[in-house]
Amino acid sequence: MGDVDPPISIWNADETQLSGDWILFLGDHSIDYTIQAQPSLSSSTTDNLPPTLTSKRFWDLPFNATQNNARFNQTSSIVGDNQAILLGLASQVTTNAPIPSPNDPTLSDVLEAFGVNYSNGGLVEKIIDAAATTAKLTLDTTEPRNALWCIPGQTFCTSTALAFTISSDKLDEITKAVTGEFDISISKAFSSLKWYFQRTSYGVPIFIGNDKSIQISSTFRLSVKAIVHEFEFWITLTPAGVSCTVTASGADVWNSLSSLGGGIPGNSDAKPEWGALFKNVYLLSATIGKNSGGVWWRIHTLVDLEPKNHILLLLTYDSPSKTFAGTVVFRNNFPSATDMLLPTFEITSDILPDSIYGGDASKLPVYLELMQIFGEGGSLPKSIPSSLAVASISYKKAIKPMLSFSASLIALDTTDAADAVPAPFVWNEVHVQCSKEAVFMGEVYTSFTLNPPQGYNYPPAEMSIGLAYKAGTWQLAGHVESLSCGLLCSFFPSDLGDPVAKVLGKLTLKSLDVLYTYSGGGAATSFLISGVITMGQLELRLFYQYASKQVDPNSTAAAIGLKDIENPPPQVDLSKSSKSSDWRFECDLGATNTGATVATILDSIVDNASDILPDFVKDIKIAPAAGHPSPIYLKIGTAGAGDAQCVVFVFNVNIAGFKVMFIQIASKDKSKDPKRILRVSVDKIPLVEKIPLLNQLPQPFDELIYMWVTDTGDLTKVDVDNINSMLEDDPKGKLVFKKVTTKPQDTTPAIVVGHHFVVINANDVILDHVFKIGEDETKPESTDADALVSTKKNVGMVSTKRNTVTLDTITPDNKPTKGALTKTLGPLTISAVSLQYKDKMLWLTMDATLTLGPFSLSLLGLGLGVPTSNLKLDNLKGIASSIVPQLNGLALSFTSPPMLLAGVFLHDIMSDGTTTQDVYKGGVAISFPPYTLVAVGEYAIVHHNGNEYKSIFIFAKLDGPLLTLEFATISGVRLGFGYNSVVRSPTIEQLTDFPFINDSGVSGSGNDPLKILQNMTEKPADGPWVTPKQDSYWVAAGMTITAFDILTITAVAMLAFRDQGIIVSLFADAIAQMPPGVTSPNEMILYVEIGLVAEMNFIDGYFRVEASLAPTSFLLVPQCRISGGFALVYWFGKNPHAGDWVFSIGGYHKSYTPPPYYPVPKRIKISFQIGDNLQITGESYFAITPKVAMGGALIHVSLDVGPVSAYLDASFDALINFHPLHYTADFRVSIGVTFDADVWFIHIHISASVGADLHIEGPEFGGIAHVDFYLFSFSVNFGASPQALPPINLEDFWKMVHQPGPNQQVTSKDQDSNPILSRLQYSSSGSTTMNDSTVPEAAHKFILEDGVFSMPSAKGSSTTDPASTGAGAGWFVKGGTFRFGITSDFAIASAELNDLLEPFPSPAKDSIYSRPMHVSVPLTTSTLKVTIRHVVVTDTPGVIIDGWRNVTLVTKSVPKAVWAAYDPKLDPLNPKADLSSLLKGDLPTTDLAMTVMLQAPPPVLAESLIPVFKATAAANMEVLDTRVTPNTEWILAKPEDIQVEYLAAAVTTEDSKKSKRDQWIGVKTEWQKASVAQNVVGNDTNGMIGACTDLFGWIKNRPQGEEPPPAPSRPAWSLTGGLPEKLISGLESSYLALPRLAVV
Repeated sequence: MGDVDPPISIWNADETQLSGDWILFLGDHSIDYTIQAQPSLSSSTTDNLPPTLTSKRFWDLPFNATQNNARFNQTSSIVGDNQAILLGLASQVTTNAPIPSPNDPTLSDVLEAFGVNYSNGGLVEKIIDAAATTAKLTLDTTEPRNALWCIPGQTFCTSTALAFTISSDKLDEITKAVTGEFDISISKAFSSLKWYFQRTSYGVPIFIGNDKSIQISSTFRLSVKAIVHEFEFWITLTPAGVSCTVTASGADVWNSLSSLGGGIPGNSDAKPEWGALFKNVYLLSATIGKNSGGVWWRIHTLVDLEPKNHILLLLTYDSPSKTFAGTVVFRNNFPSATDMLLPTFEITSDILPDSIYGGDASKLPVYLELMQIFGEGGSLPKSIPSSLAVASISYKKAIKPMLSFSASLIALDTTDAADAVPAPFVWNEVHVQCSKEAVFMGEVYTSFTLNPPQGYNYPPAEMSIGLAYKAGTWQLAGHVESLSCGLLCSFFPSDLGDPVAKVLGKLTLKSLDVLYTYSGGGAATSFLISGVITMGQLELRLFYQYASKQVDPNSTAAAIGLKDIENPPPQVDLSKSSKSSDWRFECDLGATNTGATVATILDSIVDNASDILPDFVKDIKIAPAAGHPSPIYLKIGTAGAGDAQCVVFVFNVNIAGFKVMFIQIASKDKSKDPKRILRVSVDKIPLVEKIPLLNQLPQPFDELIYMWVTDTGDLTKVDVDNINSMLEDDPKGKLVFKKVTTKPQDTTPAIVVGHHFVVINANDVILDHVFKIGEDETKPESTDADALVSTKKNVGMVSTKRNTVTLDTITPDNKPTKGALTKTLGPLTISAVSLQYKDKMLWLTMDATLTLGPFSLSLLGLGLGVPTSNLKLDNLKGIASSIVPQLNGLALSFTSPPMLLAGVFLHDIMSDGTTTQDVYKGGVAISFPPYTLVAVGEYAIVHHNGNEYKSIFIFAKLDGPLLTLEFATISGVRLGFGYNSVVRSPTIEQLTDFPFINDSGVSGSGNDPLKILQNMTEKPADGPWVTPKQDSYWVAAGMTITAFDILTITAVAMLAFRDQGIIVSLFADAIAQMPPGVTSPNEMILYVEIGLVAEMNFIDGYFRVEASLAPTSFLLVPQCRISGGFALVYWFGKNPHAGDWVFSIGGYHKSYTPPPYYPVPKRIKISFQIGDNLQITGESYFAITPKVAMGGALIHVSLDVGPVSAYLDASFDALINFHPLHYTADFRVSIGVTFDADVWFIHIHISASVGADLHIEGPEFGGIAHVDFYLFSFSVNFGASPQALPPINLEDFWKMVHQPGPNQQVTSKDQDSNPILSRLQYSSSGSTTMNDSTVPEAAHKFILEDGVFSMPSAKGSSTTDPASTGAGAGWFVKGGTFRFGITSDFAIASAELNDLLEPFPSPAKDSIYSRPMHVSVPLTTSTLKVTIRHVVVTDTPGVIIDGWRNVTLVTKSVPKAVWAAYDPKLDPLNPKADLSSLLKGDLPTTDLAMTVMLQAPPPVLAESLIPVFKATAAANMEVLDTRVTPNTEWILAKPEDIQVEYLAAAVTTEDSKKSKRDQWIGVKTEWQKASVAQNVVGNDTNGMIGACTDLFGWIKNRPQGEEPPPAPSRPAWSLTGGLPEKLISGLESSYLALPRLAVV
């Protein structure tokens, strides 16, 4: 349907004149109105003033709004909802004046002007003929309805009405025409006759192309009003026909009307009567007509049933049928004052009598209540529409009059009579038929459509409804067949509709009956819904009852509907409840059912839920017999309150031996699906026989439970509590879970998603084994018919996988779940129960220990495997024969003091999904006082992410006196080794649990090898101590030393190698006591126990030392306890906190917040309790970090003597901030005394105290002293007030950050005689003058990273490494690997090398600031410029050396107190500073570039003067020249003769007689005597070295042809030809045989 066009406006765009379309319409020749005057808008009114219109058709009579108030009591020209324009006949037309026309109009002229067609007009035609068309008419200007209307709408519309009178000489003829027509009699002729003419024209816009025209049509209405005596006759002619209406006035209108004769009904017939009900009857009018049967009459009356509220009936008596018919009067049955101003008003209409609402029809009701019409006090049920909008009434007079009517009832919004129970029946409109004779009776039969709630697509169901009224009350009964349970959600409280739909939506009702009761006010007070609900093959009886306190308990719907039910459920009892209403929803087994299984039942609740259940669960048969109480029940209830309220669905089956329960819990959150859990419990398991080393194994627990939680969410603790609140009458069905903490939070996950096996013993959860479906299962294709949709549109069910799953498809790497269960049965003790699925078997594993005298045999990991293919939870009798036993290890011990022997061996395979370990563990312990030997170890084959490696660790200890020294005894040694193994380092708090120090600290391991193994390799809260890890190795060695019988130290040193680096650790525990040898603390005067952890970790980049006093330490007496801790940590390398460090004894200042990675040592504390009266407590601390230093102490002394108490408090705290420098110190002293006494019932308390506080700040010394004298106190300010320091200049800032370097003295000619000098140049802000400052120390530090060449010593006898510094010595380096760095005191933003255009930027993410200089804008122009030259001649600039490689800016962690941005809020000297931020120790450093690293250019090989020997070419050459005859010329060099000169001297006889030692000494002596020949070798010009240097170009380190500059002296690296002193001094180590000397 298209949009409706807007109405055609009368006015133009600015609403000042008639629109052009309307002017065109009014000017049409068939209407012929023209505008005579257009008034201007008045500022005093918002109404438009319409123009004066005249029409030649109507004799140019003027119409405007000047007379509207006089004619219509209407000041505005706008009338009606459609904004019609009303223009009355203008005032210049005088009273009874003839129409201004050249010719006086006749009746014919007027009929023609208004377009009246009176042919075939019946009575009207007779009247016109009697009056004669030539009769003259006179305009009646007194008639108010002489007017012109212009009505806007979808078409143009105008209507003109005028009234005329006719001369009296025509009245007799006209009277005869009327009376003769209806055969009535009147005593004289009409006294007056008035003609009412009205012409209405319509215009429809027509468009042809761009041309617009208006198609006009007209119609007419003619009414003739004739008056005689008290009667008015109205004869009306329209194109539809003729009508005649008679009205009468006066006191006795009924008799007056009867006097007309003509067969008019009398008073006894036409006047309605029914005792007091029809007491007030008004005669409105009579309509007379004539047909083939003669004259007929219809008498119109108005009956006021209730004069107070005016409940009116409009009845019409029909004379032929002698019956009354009519309707209930509403506002639209009589014209209102506004209606009378419209052109559509018919002047012949019945008018509301003045006695009713003063004749104002607008006060009539729009709707009426049904029960008021019949005088009944009750109300219809609130859900049934009870307001009359349209009603047709029939009434017959009889001995027992009957009033019947059919009506349309509509529902109005009302807040009256709120329902006490949910009533979803709502009809917008109902058609009913009612009747009343002696009493009122009513019945409504209808139907009601149960529609699904919004967002769900359950099929709707049509319910037949019967509603009956009896004895002042209503009852509603309904019935429906085959519907979804989700449609019942509208019968629940509105806020529970969605969660109910989620848990019930999939179930189906075979049939449903509804019974409602209502209060007298129409509110629903109770209901009962009964029916049959289907769950697979099960059929359960449904009883859903809802009751309120507004109904008597014996009259509720449940009391009525359950009377004849066998074994009915309990009714809702509100007698002891504070609730105003309550409900019960429950189902039970009505008859024996067969064929149902857990699978079919779950699938009826949740789509395809059974597809992910193992066969041993879903194949459980549910075939119980009916009985009472029912073995099967279903119920729904609520738990929680407010927004946390939820709906709980419980389906339960109790069959001998096992219990099945399916639960759903749905919250009010529409975005969340319900959480669901299936629970199957088994009470008894068959006894297991033929167990290794045992005969029969009894059931080790009380109950085994299988649970499945769907993937819609974990069940939290509050979920479990809410579910259990629904199971108060079934304690064994309550959910239980394994508590991780003693007080779990409401939101703590209690039962997680997945499959569970839970072991219960003594009502406690021993273990909860969770396993999930494997990922390797196939997913068969699904058709559209069985596709699953997990949206609320599809009844809110969760989606599951469509395939059959057994436990064989569960992932094979489910880890075992262990539980702490200990059960003793005679000599047999069962412990460490665990469950695991592995290799298609469900394993129950436990440890069983058999004790017989001194012997103890433990079966470790005794497993009982059940093949899942044979497992049936509803029939466990057959599984005993298929159980497979398994044993992981044995432990054997023999205890016969003083001898103790123990051994253990274990084999286990462990997997966590990514890592699988095949582990072999073993250990042995031998104890014979005073010696004890324990050795344990583990061998593991580890598979991790496709990689396999082997891991081994061994740990052994020997306790007992091993070695006694003068002052000490080694009383124990500990050794450990790990290959592909790692040891977790303990914190200082965990040191007492560290098995390498104290193997008895956890679980009482003692010397039991099994417990020591478990302590080392099993997972405590922080993880196992020893775990396999590839490429990690460790060795540990330790001992226990006892000195002077006073001090006992157990220490272990550990060295760990990993692929990332090395960790060196030292762990120690020391105990000192005095006097030695005593065991009772009361006999000691000193007992101190200290734990120590020291670690250098090159992997994580930190060094730490921590120590702590054990809380058991004391001085003098056990009541004088001492405790505390110490820590030193430095972070370096790649650690994210590199550069930070902390040293703390006893913790930190109370106002300081350390970063989370800082250690927090305990306060150094002493606590001394002397008797019951005196207590002394003292504390102290000191700490220093890169930002702050702090320290403090306190002492507290309290004395209690009877009713008198006294105390002394003294404390000191100091805090120093480094940059900017600021310190605070607080001193406090307080002394007080109190007196407390009770005298009878009066308590007396008297106290007095004196104290003083002193607060000091600096560096501008000042502070506050505060004195408190109990009754009064005062404060004194002294010194300077805290003020922010002005910013320092650049020179002062540089001096602050400058780190002086060593200024070495030049003491050797071989060292650099020209050390680097430093100069600081800077300009002040806004100045162009450079300040020049000499720096005595090196401004930059030069670091030799690589390429070191041994430095020649001053004496030449030894060498040293060069110093890494910026002053003093020069470096001797290897050019190829030479790499050095330049470290600046000032942070570097970029670096430039050799004036290259492209600088090297800093990699630091943080910007450079200066907090002491108050710099808050990043500094971007801190550039380090490096120029490297080859300087040969002093005081010459030298040549720039290019080609330097790997130029890198290296960042360093520097303190933020110096290099961070300045913020006044962080300035401690600023009175408005935020000191809390300053006291946070986090992020004390920032990373900035401080060093530039450079690597030397690649080395350039000197050009070799030795020709390249081409071996291949030489091999192809002939030896002799064949071109010469004979062949005697050599092409290659001719071989020399055998050497005969410079041969080694022969061994003389004298030398042969010498010993070998003397022979070696002789060679050394002869070699040292050869100094005369040194110049032959070392002479630069003629010597061998000089010749080789020139020949081979050793001095030419540049391309051939470029002459080197003249060298000032021999290069330091050149050969000297001196004696090889090292070779001669170590001759025996260098030669395998005695060398011989040749004679030169």
